[in-house]
Amino acid sequence: MKLKLPVLAAVALLVAGAGCESIVSGTARSSRDWQFVQSVGGLALGTPQRDHHGHVLLPIRCDVSGTQTITVGPTGINSALVCEPPSVHVSSSTVFLTIRTTIASSRNSDARCPAADLGALSAGLYSVIYRSPDGRQHPLGSIQIPRE
Repeated sequence: MKLKLPVLAAVALLVAGAGCESIVSGTARSSRDWQFVQSVGGLALGTPQRDHHGHVLLPIRCDVSGTQTITVGPTGINSALVCEPPSVHVSSSTVFLTIRTTIASSRNSDARCPAADLGALSAGLYSVIYRSPDGRQHPLGSIQIPRE
C-alpha cells in the first residue's frame, strides 16, 4: 500500500504538467485590464526611439510579477506570469496600448514588459491611452515621435 501513494502522486504531477502545457499553448494568454496593471505596480512610458527599420519602439515600464513599484505600490504577486508584447492600435494621433500576459515557459520567463512596436509612425506628438479589454480607457500621457 505504501508504494501506491508515491505512484499516484507521480501520476497526478504528470497529468497536472500536461494540463499546464495546454494552458501555455494558448488558453492562458490574456489581455489585461487597468485594474490588473495597477495591482502589479502600474505602468510608465519611456522615450520613443526608431529602430533600423524605421519602426517606433516605445519602452514600457511594467512588471507583471507585482514585485516592483512603477507608479503605484503593487497589491498582488504573480510568480507564474510573463509579459508578452503589448497590443498596439494607432488611430490618428492616438496610440492605444493593452498589456498582454501568459504563463511563464522555458522560452519566455520575463515578467517585465517589452517595448511596444508602434510601427512606422510619422514624427509628431501622440497621446497614449491604456485600453482595457472591455474598452475602458485610461490616459497615460503624450509622447513625441522623432523624425527618421
